[in-house]
Amino acid sequence: MTSDQDKVRREASGTRDISGTRETRKTSQKTSIRSLIGRYRRKPAEERRLLRETLLLNASTRFAILFLPFRVLRRMMGVQELNIREKGVQEPNIRDMDVQEPNIRDMGIRELALNFREVSLSEIEDASVRQVATAILSVSRHVPWNATCLVQGASAMIMLKRRGIPAMLWLGVRMKDGGGMAPHAWVTSGRQVILGGGELDTYTPVAVFR
Repeated sequence: MTSDQDKVRREASGTRDISGTRETRKTSQKTSIRSLIGRYRRKPAEERRLLRETLLLNASTRFAILFLPFRVLRRMMGVQELNIREKGVQEPNIRDMDVQEPNIRDMGIRELALNFREVSLSEIEDASVRQVATAILSVSRHVPWNATCLVQGASAMIMLKRRGIPAMLWLGVRMKDGGGMAPHAWVTSGRQVILGGGELDTYTPVAVFR
Protein backbone atom coordinates (compact mmCIF):
# COMPACT_ATOMS: atom_id res chain seq x y z
CA MET A 1 0.00 0.00 0.00
CA THR A 2 1.43 3.39 -0.97
CA SER A 3 1.72 6.27 1.45
CA ASP A 4 -1.11 8.11 -0.34
CA GLN A 5 -3.38 5.08 -0.08
CA ASP A 6 -2.49 4.68 3.59
CA LYS A 7 -3.39 8.31 4.23
CA VAL A 8 -6.77 7.88 2.52
CA ARG A 9 -7.46 4.74 4.57
CA ARG A 10 -6.73 6.54 7.82
CA GLU A 11 -8.94 9.48 6.90
CA ALA A 12 -11.78 7.19 5.84
CA SER A 13 -11.62 5.29 9.10
CA GLY A 14 -11.76 8.51 11.12
CA THR A 15 -8.17 8.30 12.34
CA ARG A 16 -5.19 10.46 11.62
CA ASP A 17 -1.46 10.21 11.92
CA ILE A 18 -0.48 11.87 15.19
CA SER A 19 3.10 10.66 15.30
CA GLY A 20 4.34 14.05 14.18
CA THR A 21 2.21 15.76 16.85
CA ARG A 22 3.55 13.43 19.51
CA GLU A 23 7.13 14.09 18.47
CA THR A 24 6.48 17.82 18.50
CA ARG A 25 4.96 17.57 21.98
CA LYS A 26 7.88 15.52 23.28
CA THR A 27 10.37 18.00 21.84
CA SER A 28 8.46 20.90 23.41
CA GLN A 29 8.38 19.15 26.80
CA LYS A 30 12.12 18.45 26.66
CA THR A 31 12.82 22.07 25.75
CA SER A 32 10.60 23.26 28.60
CA ILE A 33 12.30 20.97 31.12
CA ARG A 34 15.76 22.09 29.99
CA SER A 35 14.64 25.70 30.29
CA LEU A 36 13.34 25.14 33.82
CA ILE A 37 16.53 23.38 34.87
CA GLY A 38 18.60 26.20 33.40
CA ARG A 39 16.62 28.85 35.27
CA TYR A 40 16.84 26.82 38.49
CA ARG A 41 20.64 26.55 38.26
CA ARG A 42 20.97 30.29 37.77
CA LYS A 43 19.08 31.07 40.99
CA PRO A 44 20.92 31.84 44.25
CA ALA A 45 21.62 28.86 46.53
CA GLU A 46 19.09 29.99 49.15
CA GLU A 47 16.31 30.22 46.58
CA ARG A 48 17.22 26.78 45.19
CA ARG A 49 16.90 25.30 48.69
CA LEU A 50 13.49 26.92 49.07
CA LEU A 51 12.32 25.49 45.75
CA ARG A 52 13.56 22.01 46.65
CA GLU A 53 11.72 22.17 49.97
CA THR A 54 8.58 23.34 48.20
CA LEU A 55 8.75 20.61 45.57
CA LEU A 56 9.19 17.87 48.17
CA LEU A 57 6.25 19.12 50.24
CA ASN A 58 4.11 19.58 47.15
CA ALA A 59 4.66 15.92 46.25
CA SER A 60 4.27 14.53 49.77
CA THR A 61 1.10 16.45 50.57
CA ARG A 62 -0.40 15.45 47.21
CA PHE A 63 0.32 11.80 48.04
CA ALA A 64 -1.17 12.17 51.53
CA ILE A 65 -4.35 13.79 50.19
CA LEU A 66 -4.84 11.05 47.60
CA PHE A 67 -4.04 7.96 49.64
CA LEU A 68 -4.06 8.69 53.39
CA PRO A 69 -6.68 9.77 55.96
CA PHE A 70 -6.98 13.51 56.59
CA ARG A 71 -5.69 13.04 60.15
CA VAL A 72 -2.31 12.06 58.65
CA LEU A 73 -2.17 15.30 56.65
CA ARG A 74 -3.17 17.21 59.76
CA ARG A 75 -0.26 15.66 61.69
CA MET A 76 2.07 16.54 58.82
CA MET A 77 0.96 20.16 59.09
CA GLY A 78 1.15 20.10 62.90
CA VAL A 79 -2.19 21.86 63.22
CA GLN A 80 -5.35 21.55 65.27
CA GLU A 81 -8.87 22.48 64.25
CA LEU A 82 -10.22 25.54 65.99
CA ASN A 83 -13.37 24.63 67.88
CA ILE A 84 -15.57 27.44 66.62
CA ARG A 85 -19.16 27.32 67.81
CA GLU A 86 -22.08 29.65 67.46
CA LYS A 87 -20.93 31.69 70.46
CA GLY A 88 -17.36 31.90 69.25
CA VAL A 89 -14.05 30.15 69.68
CA GLN A 90 -13.28 27.78 72.52
CA GLU A 91 -9.52 27.47 72.01
CA PRO A 92 -7.27 26.85 75.05
CA ASN A 93 -4.16 28.42 73.51
CA ILE A 94 -5.87 31.52 72.14
CA ARG A 95 -3.39 33.81 73.92
CA ASP A 96 -0.56 32.22 71.92
CA MET A 97 -1.89 33.56 68.64
CA ASP A 98 0.04 36.23 66.78
CA VAL A 99 -0.88 39.70 68.04
CA GLN A 100 -1.52 40.87 64.47
CA GLU A 101 -4.33 38.37 64.03
CA PRO A 102 -7.84 39.49 64.98
CA ASN A 103 -9.24 38.71 68.41
CA ILE A 104 -11.21 35.57 67.66
CA ARG A 105 -12.32 34.75 71.20
CA ASP A 106 -15.91 35.83 70.63
CA MET A 107 -16.26 35.30 66.87
CA GLY A 108 -18.06 32.70 64.82
CA ILE A 109 -16.28 31.21 61.84
CA ARG A 110 -18.02 33.36 59.21
CA GLU A 111 -17.38 36.55 61.17
CA LEU A 112 -13.77 35.54 61.68
CA ALA A 113 -13.26 34.93 57.96
CA LEU A 114 -14.29 38.51 57.17
CA ASN A 115 -11.28 39.84 59.09
CA PHE A 116 -8.78 38.72 56.47
CA ARG A 117 -8.01 40.78 53.38
CA GLU A 118 -7.22 39.23 49.99
CA VAL A 119 -3.94 40.58 48.61
CA SER A 120 -1.62 40.00 45.66
CA LEU A 121 1.81 38.43 46.15
CA SER A 122 3.53 41.81 46.06
CA GLU A 123 1.20 43.10 48.80
CA ILE A 124 2.08 40.39 51.33
CA GLU A 125 3.65 42.33 54.17
CA ASP A 126 5.98 39.72 55.67
CA ALA A 127 8.96 39.02 53.40
CA SER A 128 9.32 35.39 54.54
CA VAL A 129 5.62 34.74 53.96
CA ARG A 130 5.88 36.33 50.52
CA GLN A 131 8.85 34.09 49.62
CA VAL A 132 6.98 30.95 50.71
CA ALA A 133 3.82 31.88 48.81
CA THR A 134 5.83 32.75 45.68
CA ALA A 135 7.73 29.45 45.79
CA ILE A 136 4.55 27.42 46.23
CA LEU A 137 2.78 29.08 43.32
CA SER A 138 5.86 28.75 41.10
CA VAL A 139 6.38 25.05 41.82
CA SER A 140 2.66 24.28 41.54
CA ARG A 141 2.60 25.61 37.98
CA HIS A 142 5.27 23.16 36.81
CA VAL A 143 4.68 19.86 38.61
CA PRO A 144 3.15 17.04 36.52
CA TRP A 145 0.42 16.33 39.09
CA ASN A 146 -2.56 18.47 40.06
CA ALA A 147 -1.31 20.81 42.77
CA THR A 148 -4.74 21.63 44.19
CA CYS A 149 -5.57 24.44 46.59
CA LEU A 150 -5.34 21.96 49.48
CA VAL A 151 -1.91 20.76 48.31
CA GLN A 152 -0.72 24.36 48.21
CA GLY A 153 -2.36 25.23 51.51
CA ALA A 154 -0.95 22.22 53.36
CA SER A 155 2.53 22.90 51.97
CA ALA A 156 2.27 26.52 53.10
CA MET A 157 1.23 25.55 56.62
CA ILE A 158 4.21 23.21 57.00
CA MET A 159 6.68 25.74 55.61
CA LEU A 160 5.37 28.63 57.68
CA LYS A 161 5.33 26.53 60.85
CA ARG A 162 8.99 25.60 60.26
CA ARG A 163 9.74 29.31 60.14
CA GLY A 164 7.76 30.11 63.28
CA ILE A 165 5.17 32.16 61.38
CA PRO A 166 1.54 31.86 62.60
CA ALA A 167 -0.96 30.95 59.91
CA MET A 168 -4.41 29.43 59.45
CA LEU A 169 -5.68 26.92 56.90
CA TRP A 170 -9.31 27.41 55.93
CA LEU A 171 -11.66 24.91 54.29
CA GLY A 172 -14.85 26.15 52.66
CA VAL A 173 -17.52 25.23 50.12
CA ARG A 174 -19.84 26.93 47.70
CA MET A 175 -22.73 25.76 45.56
CA LYS A 176 -22.01 25.07 41.90
CA ASP A 177 -24.30 26.54 39.26
CA GLY A 178 -25.30 23.08 38.09
CA GLY A 179 -25.72 21.74 41.61
CA GLY A 180 -23.32 20.09 44.00
CA MET A 181 -20.62 21.57 46.21
CA ALA A 182 -17.27 23.05 45.21
CA PRO A 183 -14.64 22.77 47.99
CA HIS A 184 -11.77 25.22 48.43
CA ALA A 185 -8.82 25.80 50.75
CA TRP A 186 -6.97 29.03 51.51
CA VAL A 187 -4.31 30.24 53.92
CA THR A 188 -4.17 33.37 56.04
CA SER A 189 -1.32 34.90 57.97
CA GLY A 190 -1.61 38.05 60.02
CA ARG A 191 -4.70 39.71 58.54
CA GLN A 192 -3.98 38.72 54.94
CA VAL A 193 -5.07 35.89 52.65
CA ILE A 194 -1.71 34.74 51.30
CA LEU A 195 -2.79 31.73 49.20
CA GLY A 196 -6.05 30.63 47.61
CA GLY A 197 -7.63 34.07 47.39
CA GLY A 198 -10.22 35.01 44.80
CA GLU A 199 -13.98 35.35 45.32
CA LEU A 200 -13.71 34.02 48.86
CA ASP A 201 -16.92 35.85 49.71
CA THR A 202 -18.72 33.19 47.67
CA TYR A 203 -17.46 30.39 49.93
CA THR A 204 -18.87 29.35 53.27
CA PRO A 205 -16.03 28.44 55.66
CA VAL A 206 -16.64 25.12 57.40
CA ALA A 207 -13.33 24.53 59.25
CA VAL A 208 -10.18 26.38 60.15
CA PHE A 209 -6.87 24.94 61.40
CA ARG A 210 -3.88 26.54 63.09
